Formats: sequence, structure tokens, C-alpha cells
Amino acid sequence: MKKIRKRRSGRIVSTLAVVPLLLVAEACSSASPPAPNPPPTRDYTTTAPQERSGVLPNGAAYQISVPAGWNGTIINDLDAVDNIRGKGPQSKFFLEHGYAYSGTSRPPDRDVNYDPHVERDNQVKVLDIFEAAFGAPKHTIQFGCSGGGGVALAVAEAYPDRVDGAISVSGAEPVVKSNQRLDLLFALKALLAPDSDLPIVGISFEDRVKAQTAWRSVLEPAQQNDAGRAHIALAGALAQAPTWGGVYSPYLEKPNPNDPGSVQQAMVRSVVDAAVYSAGIRYLYDNPAGVMSWNNGIDYNKFYANADVTGQVL
Repeated sequence: MKKIRKRRSGRIVSTLAVVPLLLVAEACSSASPPAPNPPPTRDYTTTAPQERSGVLPNGAAYQISVPAGWNGTIINDLDAVDNIRGKGPQSKFFLEHGYAYSGTSRPPDRDVNYDPHVERDNQVKVLDIFEAAFGAPKHTIQFGCSGGGGVALAVAEAYPDRVDGAISVSGAEPVVKSNQRLDLLFALKALLAPDSDLPIVGISFEDRVKAQTAWRSVLEPAQQNDAGRAHIALAGALAQAPTWGGVYSPYLEKPNPNDPGSVQQAMVRSVVDAAVYSAGIRYLYDNPAGVMSWNNGIDYNKFYANADVTGQVL
């Protein structure tokens, strides 16, 4: 089986720890970032509730909510529009605790025209609108979950002078994530069905369910014998999949680390769910410019040597 060809960058992608919001704000207040525009001279706590919404020039919807008693800190988020309009738990918490909450919605064509740079830059455009209407905040925090967490990392890296901190929940840089998913499917195919036509990359949005069905037809029987379960666990170790995790319900309870059977069951379930999900989400990474991932020049022996599953804490 041929490897996917392209050079893998040696660039180190920074990550930010997930920490409580108040601790982030406190840490930002004691740090020494590049001096922002001086905040307006006013008493933030007297601000009446205000809303701003509209559409950016590139078609992305945005919304800004400033509560009564605004504390001077703004939380910016890729998913703010849906969270505010749907009265989600994040927006409810932020606004009730005095934080302004702003951001965008995910682009409607994201499934076939994914552009993380546009999503990143849109967040700064919303901050520009906010500052023009309300003045510079005391603190600016970029927040996000999943895809929004990846955007939070990207904003912090590309615009360090516009934010005081970032909270990335389950966030990952898209190229890194797409390469990990390639590693998983590549290893599983090599171990379970090397001569098959199981798809690894280039899976279109229209073919995603068909691809997931094909993968399930190989993974389900492999789970029924010792060799199959061992191969599944090995592929998960190579791809650095979590020992315990799942995408689809019903979810497994946390395994007992002293029970090898329980741990094995958790590992197999984690890898199988991740593989099926990877096949179904591949379209996001390979549109519109082509395949985003590659593994030429990758030494999977080193990946295996680095995968000390016995040392992982459950």
C-alpha cells in the first residue's frame, strides 16, 4: 500500500492549556503583552444591556452581547451566534457573570469549503466592530470548543496583540488533526485489510456514509477475535488515540486500569469509534484544494516506540 505523498512540516504548533476563565483573566492582568489601545475612561459596571449583530463582508454572521454590569472583559467565540441565539450554557454563564460575549457562526458552506484562516480572521473583524462601538475592553479572551478551540489557538498565534489569553476546549490545529486521522486509517487498513479498497483520504461529503459503512464492515468482525483486537489496539497506539474514549453512544464507563480485559475493551472501542468518525469527517480536510494530509517519510516504528500505553493514566 502506497503512502500519501507530501512533505510534513517540521513546524512546532503551540498549544494552550484549558484553565478556568477567572484564572486566565487574572494571569493576563499580571502578564506584560504588547501595549493595547488605552481603554476608554468610564465605569464599565454602568453599561446597559446592548446587542449588535450583522453579516461580515465575507458572508459570516456575527453577534455581540454586552450585559448590564459589564465587567470590562469580552469573550470572543467562533460559535457565539448559535450559542447566543440558542441561549446555550456558555453564553448564559458568560452574560450572567458580567462578561461581554461576541463572535460569529460557522460558515454555512464549511462542509465543502473549509478555510480555517477565514474563520480565524473573522474573529478579529468582530473585535474591530466591538471596539468601534464600545471602546477597547479591559481584557479580551478568545474562547472555543472543538473547531472553535482550534480557532482560539489560531487567533492567539496570529494576533497576540489582540487577545490577552485563549481558552481552547478540545481544540487542535487542523493539519495536525487530519494527519492523526490519516495515521489511524492507514495503520488499520495495513493491518486488517491491506488488499482492500477501503478509502483513507479524498472522501467526499456525498460519499461519507458509504465510506463509514465500508469501514464498519471490516472493523466489526475484527473485534470478534484476538488477532483483530490486537491489530486495532496497535493501530490506535501508532495514531496516539486515547485509551478510553468514544464518539457514539452508548458510551463505555471508565475502565479499571488493573483489569486488562476492561482496558482492552476501552482501547478497541476508542479506536473503532475514531476510525469510523475519521472516515466520515475526511471531507472537511480535503476540500476544496485537495488532500491535506501526508505520511511519506514518517517512521511508524518511532510512533510505536513512543506509544507507552502502559504508562498512560486512566
